[in-house]
Amino acid sequence: MSSNALESQGVTLEWDGTNIGEVVSFNGPGGSASIIDVTHLGSTRREKRMGIADEGQISFDINLLPSDAGQIKLRNDRADRTERTCRLFLTDTGGTILTMDAYCTQFSVQGSVDNKIQGSVTLEITGAVNWSPLLSIETAWNTTANTIALEVEGDTFHATGSEITGNWTVDDDGAGLTLSTASEETGVVTLTFTGTPSEGTYNVTLQAKAEALAGVYPSGILQAPVTYSS
Repeated sequence: MSSNALESQGVTLEWDGTNIGEVVSFNGPGGSASIIDVTHLGSTRREKRMGIADEGQISFDINLLPSDAGQIKLRNDRADRTERTCRLFLTDTGGTILTMDAYCTQFSVQGSVDNKIQGSVTLEITGAVNWSPLLSIETAWNTTANTIALEVEGDTFHATGSEITGNWTVDDDGAGLTLSTASEETGVVTLTFTGTPSEGTYNVTLQAKAEALAGVYPSGILQAPVTYSS
C-alpha cells in the first residue's frame, strides 16, 4: 500500500508576514494540558479532568543569514519582546496553514570546524493554533461568466491580476478548458476560462503559486469535483 505521507521539503515559515529564509528543520507546534485531580472519598478509582491547554512552542533551525528580512525581524522582536503572528505552510493538497501568535524567546547561533554557521529559534505560542486550508473552491461553474471562484484564506495568499496570470495551471479532466485571466477582489480569486465543456462533473485540479512583496508563498493545490450544466 502506498503512503500518503507529506514531504517536509517545501514547507515554509512566515513571521509577521515575512518569509524566514533557509529553514533547515522544525519541531512543533506542540502542546499539552495540566491534569486536575478531582478524586474524592467516594471514588473507587482516581478521577481526573483536563486543565487549560497550552500550545507550547515551535522551534526550528536555520542557515544563518544576517541580512534575511525574516531572520532580522525575529532577532529584533526577541529583543523588543514583541508578539507577532507566525504561519507554518504545509505541503498537502489544499495547502494547510498553521497560524499562531507567539513571542520569539530564543535566537542562538552555533558554528564549528568545517561546518556552516546556523541558528536555532524558539517561539513561545500564546493562545490557540489555527489549522486552515490555503484555498477553498466553489462547487459549480458560473456558466454565464465561465468562471471558477476561489476563496482566499485570510491575508496569507496575495495575488493581483498581473502577478497571478501565468502562475496558474489547470488540469481540467478532459473538460476542454483554457485559463484566460485571473483576478482578485475582496479575498476571492476568480479564474476565467475559454472553452465550453460538455455537461457533467469533472475533477478539476488547480495549482497556483503567487509571489508577494512580503515573501514567496508555497503552491496551493486544489482538487474538487466541479459540475457544469448549461
